[in-house]
Amino acid sequence: MFRENRKYQVNLFGMVHQLPVGVKKMLDESWSPAFRKLIFDKIDERRYAGLYSDIPSRPNFPVNVWVGLEIIKYLFDYTDEELMQQWHFNLLTTYALGQEGLGELTLCIRTVYYNRERLLEYEEKTGRNLLEEEFNGITDDALKQLGVDTGMQRMDSSFVGSFIKKMSRLEIAVKVLQNFYKELPELEQKRWQPLLADYLEEEAQHLSFRLKRSEVEAHLKKVGEWLFKLHEAYAQDEGISGLRSYQHVSRVLREQYQVTKEEEQTTIEVKPSKEISPASLQNPADDTATFRRKGEEDNWGYEFNVGETCSPANPVQLLTDIALYPNVISDEAIAVERVPEIKERMNVGEMITDAGFTGEVSEKVCEREGVILIPTEIKGRKLAEEELSLRDFRFTEGNIISCPGGQPPVSEIYKQEKGRYVVHFSLEQCGGCPVMARCPVAERQKFFSLSFSDRQAVVAQRRQKLGQEDYRDKCRLRPAIEGTVSQFKQRTHNGKLRVRGYGRVRNAIISMAIGINFRRIWDYLEEKKRGLTSSMVFMTAIFLTLVAAFAGKWLRRDLTDQRLTPQAVW
Repeated sequence: MFRENRKYQVNLFGMVHQLPVGVKKMLDESWSPAFRKLIFDKIDERRYAGLYSDIPSRPNFPVNVWVGLEIIKYLFDYTDEELMQQWHFNLLTTYALGQEGLGELTLCIRTVYYNRERLLEYEEKTGRNLLEEEFNGITDDALKQLGVDTGMQRMDSSFVGSFIKKMSRLEIAVKVLQNFYKELPELEQKRWQPLLADYLEEEAQHLSFRLKRSEVEAHLKKVGEWLFKLHEAYAQDEGISGLRSYQHVSRVLREQYQVTKEEEQTTIEVKPSKEISPASLQNPADDTATFRRKGEEDNWGYEFNVGETCSPANPVQLLTDIALYPNVISDEAIAVERVPEIKERMNVGEMITDAGFTGEVSEKVCEREGVILIPTEIKGRKLAEEELSLRDFRFTEGNIISCPGGQPPVSEIYKQEKGRYVVHFSLEQCGGCPVMARCPVAERQKFFSLSFSDRQAVVAQRRQKLGQEDYRDKCRLRPAIEGTVSQFKQRTHNGKLRVRGYGRVRNAIISMAIGINFRRIWDYLEEKKRGLTSSMVFMTAIFLTLVAAFAGKWLRRDLTDQRLTPQAVW
C-alpha cells in the first residue's frame, strides 16, 4: 500500500543536533544538506503510487528515500553492498535523505531490488518511465530557479556497455539450448537429457575453447538441429512457448540459421558470418544488447544520448535530456526523436551537434520544430583547400548568383520532379576564366553547365557557413559536451555498467544524469557563496580601513585642540 513520506520535523535530540559545533559546521558545508534541499525535497512521491497495491496492507518503504538512494548510488559509483553500508553507517547519506541520525529507518537490500523490478514492470505496462519523469521535473525546476537560458543547446551520444561477456556464435547457441533445457519441466528434462548430453555437461564457453576451429561449424550446425527439434516439439504448448528461453530459441534459429522446410524433411544450414546482423542476439543474459564497431572500438550494449544547455550567458550549464538506444541506431535517427521531445519541454531554438546528427530527415524535423541544427562538421569526404566545389559558388535563397570567378549564370533551371538544378554559363564567360581548370562545371557544345541536387545545395551553403566567424563561435561551444560524456564514462568500468538489460541500463543512466546536474548546481552555489564571502571580507576590510582613518583623523584633531587650548593657571 502506498503511503507518502511526510516531512520529518526537526528532532532537537537527534544525532545531528548533538554534534559538536565544529563537526556540525563540517556537516553543513558538505554535499549532504545541498542534496537534501535540491534533490530529496523535490522528489514527487505521488507519481510512484501506481507501483503499489490499493488494498490496505503494510505501507511501502519511503519512496523519496529509495529514489534518493538510487541517485546517490551513481553519484558516488557505489555497489549495492556499499550503498547499504552508506545508508546504515554514514550520517552524511542519511541526513541527505531526510533523517536526523543513524538507525531511524532500516532498509533491506531486497526492498531495493523489488522496487527496481516494480519500476520496470510499471514502465512495460504503462509506457511511463517514472525516473525519466523525475529527471524532467527536477531539471525543469532547477532551470527556472537558476534562470538558465535553454534557447541554445548541444547534443552528443556515446556507447555504454552492458554487463555481459563477449560470446561466439557457438557459445550463444549452446547457452540458449542450456537455458531452455533448465526451464523445462522435470519429466521433459529426463526425456531430452540423453539426447543433449554432449551440450549440457559443460559450460558453453568451455566447449567452445575445447574445439578446434575446423570443428566449430559442424557443432554449430548440430546445435541448430537440436534447437529446431526443441522448437517444433513445444510450438503448440502455450506454457512452454511463452517462456523467455523459448523465444531465444526462436530468435537464434531465425538469426543464425537458414531453415528450409520441405515436404519430407527440413534442412538446417549455418548462415555465413557476413549475413549476421549486428542487432542479433549477443548474449542471452541481455537480449536487448546489440553490437557495433566504431573505428577501433567494439561495443556490446547500448548508446546514450545527452543534451545540455550551452548559452555563454548561463551561470551554470545543466543536462536537459537523456535517452538510451540500441547502439545500432544512427545519430540522425536519435535527433529525429529527441529534438521534438526537448522542444516540447523547453524553448530551444538552436541545437549544436557533430555531423552525425545531420541528414535530410533530421533537418526537416528540426525545421518543422523551429530548431536550427548547427553541425560543427560536414558528412562525407573533406575537400582539399585548392579544390573548387559547389561551396565556392555564391547563393541567394538557394539560387546561384555567381561562380567562383564572379560570373553570373546565363540561366538556371530547376527540375522539381527530380529535385535538381541545372545552371548554364556561356562559352565566353568560362573560356578565359583563370580558375577554369579547377572549376566543377562541365563543358557542353554551346555552353558550360553545372548540375546539383537540393541536398548538395544545402551542404554547399553549410560549408560556406563553416567559414564564417559567428558560426564558428557557436561551433566552439560543442566540445564541452565531450566532458559531459566523460562524466558518464567515469561511472562505468571499462565502458560497462554493473547492470544489464535495456530498462536497467536506462534507469542507471538517468540516475547518473540527475547526480551530474546536482553536482553542477552544488558547485555553482558553493562558488557563488565563496564569491559572496570574499566580497563581504573585502567590503569589511574597506569599512574597517575607513573607520580607522576617520578615528585617526578625529584623534589627531582632538590632540591638536588640546595643545592649542590655554592651560589653567593655578
